[in-house]
Amino acid sequence: MQFIKLKDQQSKACYLAQVWAILESSYSQVPGGLQFANPEAVINDADEWHLIIENEQVQALTLHKYKQGLKLVALGKANTANAKKALKKLIHYALRHGWMELSDQAESFVMRECEGHHFMIHASFAAELLKKAILPASSDTFHYQRKIMDRVKTKILLGTPSLSLAF
Repeated sequence: MQFIKLKDQQSKACYLAQVWAILESSYSQVPGGLQFANPEAVINDADEWHLIIENEQVQALTLHKYKQGLKLVALGKANTANAKKALKKLIHYALRHGWMELSDQAESFVMRECEGHHFMIHASFAAELLKKAILPASSDTFHYQRKIMDRVKTKILLGTPSLSLAF
């Protein structure tokens, strides 16, 4: 399995069909989950793609934007024997070199399979990181709520963002 980073549109175009198919499959059961309207938006709106390739097939992917560091904005895996292992590798990398905002199944997976609890970011940083209005969640001090595509979702931040604080 090979880990590759793609930043330019030409490189991304080579894998676009596979990436789009994985994203559609991965987010089909997540209301308001896929934030890309079409394949072209994936190329134009995600600054960096991290892929694990085996025999020229995408096994797993994470897509990132440059926002307070490297923010993971989408993830997915193929339906193959090595795909889960590949996705875990990408998420471990993303937790150490960037940050992510998760909910639902993605949150459960990262906490259970990728030691996400070691990378929890206090909810008090959410508004500054996201540059969006948030509401506190009643469950704990790490979760918060915000409106996404006309739905209020409970989210958590994980990872190592680039955040400079003024005191």
